[in-house]
Amino acid sequence: MATGRLVVGVSGASGAIYAQRFLRQAARLYQEVFLTLSEQAIQVAATELCVTLDRSAFSTKKWLGEEFKNIRLLNERDYFTPPASGSFTHDGMVIVPCSMGTAGRIANGISDDLLTRSADVCLKERRPLILVPREIAGRLGGGAHPPSPRSGSELVQAVDANGLKRKIVVAGGDGFLGGALVSHLRQAGYDVVALVRRQPTAGQMQWDGKTLGPWTEALSEAKAVVNLTGSSIAVRWSRSNVERISASRLEPTRAIAQAIAAGPAPSGVWINASGIGYGDTGDREVDERTPLGQGFLAELCAAWEREMLHKPGCRTVALRMGPVLSNEGGLLPQLATLSKWGLAGRAGDGRQYVPWVHLDDLLNLILWIIDTPVEGPLHATAPNPVSNAEFMAEIRRRLRRPWSPPVPAFAVRLIGKLHGPDAELTLSSNRVIPRAALDHGFAFRFPTLGSALDDLLGPKARSGTL
Repeated sequence: MATGRLVVGVSGASGAIYAQRFLRQAARLYQEVFLTLSEQAIQVAATELCVTLDRSAFSTKKWLGEEFKNIRLLNERDYFTPPASGSFTHDGMVIVPCSMGTAGRIANGISDDLLTRSADVCLKERRPLILVPREIAGRLGGGAHPPSPRSGSELVQAVDANGLKRKIVVAGGDGFLGGALVSHLRQAGYDVVALVRRQPTAGQMQWDGKTLGPWTEALSEAKAVVNLTGSSIAVRWSRSNVERISASRLEPTRAIAQAIAAGPAPSGVWINASGIGYGDTGDREVDERTPLGQGFLAELCAAWEREMLHKPGCRTVALRMGPVLSNEGGLLPQLATLSKWGLAGRAGDGRQYVPWVHLDDLLNLILWIIDTPVEGPLHATAPNPVSNAEFMAEIRRRLRRPWSPPVPAFAVRLIGKLHGPDAELTLSSNRVIPRAALDHGFAFRFPTLGSALDDLLGPKARSGTL
């Protein structure tokens, strides 16, 4: 454990999300950690290391008292006298105005290496580091560049690499997943441009998902491009639907690839949606090293990823997503309705594995990918897939429907042929493990189905709403 003290200013919506993981790390790095609850965190004595987030209050007294012995709150009488105007750039301090998003990512443990490097340098050289969101720094008179001794200059460059390029482009930003991601990124302090097919509003640009146009200008200097376009696969797989499903994925991906090849590449990463395309793998665990399988979905995923992986000029990640659990859309509201009607029994023998993920984990995973040097295929699924029988039983239990008749496999296939969704989506088994995310240190907030459904179906289900 390092010597010295860390003063952390935490507040607001992002503070509530980020504080817990950050403080766990800080408690391992420092003998004493002090938590402040306002902007005055950046006005503490020059002997402290201070990381600030945003501006409204965030109360953690009970949680801190229970979990940490070396963390305590500073109240008003503990605040140091605010320094004179201009002290942001003198007295040997390394003061780095950065974006809210940078501060949030550091606090979330996404930029752990930056925090650790900064802390080591500052403690070794007795040089305090202050990471100040630009919005606050400018208002307090600290908008000038910091002094640039060797170590300070390195730290400034490290933060600017994350902080200056704040723009993220989200294709499909008005869909179920895209809309949730746009809101999440903006809460984290990013400037987001959503590519949409309808008439655009503020923060949006129109595109047709096929051809190059003015929207390509948004890719210049973008920190990341995230493509979540694609029509639903939960339909009958008629020839026309298969063609529509394929075109809705391949054409936008091909257009983004052409835009990157024709102009300045995004400065960071291109994250493109993909699917779980392994066919029926039974009880066998599959990770990103497993070859894709055969059949419509597997072949679609392979073609989808060929359009974008290993493109020159930027890092590329194919986000292989399983069913996303949310109350706002996707699979869960439909299954909850069936459960209330007594129709949510297991499908077939129920032994097939379901690779699910909570929406919050998917959004945090995308945010994590932006600042983590991962590349290639990456599973966006929870680390604990469950059988279809367990999946359905857990939903019924939380909705107080203890039993529903099973649906025979032949009935699932008949429904798929007549109406949809195709039986492959329900009867194929995929025991998917997010090996790349786990190996690179991503921590799931909802690693088990029970924890995810407790969050999504607990109080809302008891009140009769979803």
